[in-house]
Amino acid sequence: MPDKESESLRKSGTLNPRPDAVSDPRFADGRFFDPNDLMQVRYEMIRSHKEGATLKEVADRFGVSVATCVRIKRAFRQGGLQALVPERRGPRGPH
Repeated sequence: MPDKESESLRKSGTLNPRPDAVSDPRFADGRFFDPNDLMQVRYEMIRSHKEGATLKEVADRFGVSVATCVRIKRAFRQGGLQALVPERRGPRGPH
């Protein structure tokens, strides 16, 4: 049964589909950093890269591809924090 926080993240579209793939040490103890929170994971990806980690290192620690890291980095540069929110999937309007 999902907990309240996971349900809230799911409803907002920011539930990380692969929290088990996040191996960054910041997420290890689970007290502050939550691997289920996709926004937090994406922001920490950007921060890790800015702190000197290569895109390959970031991709490995956060369980994503290098291409995803590049896409997230570009989105953040162009749109800030709001750009890290995943876009709604599926049709955008009536058919």
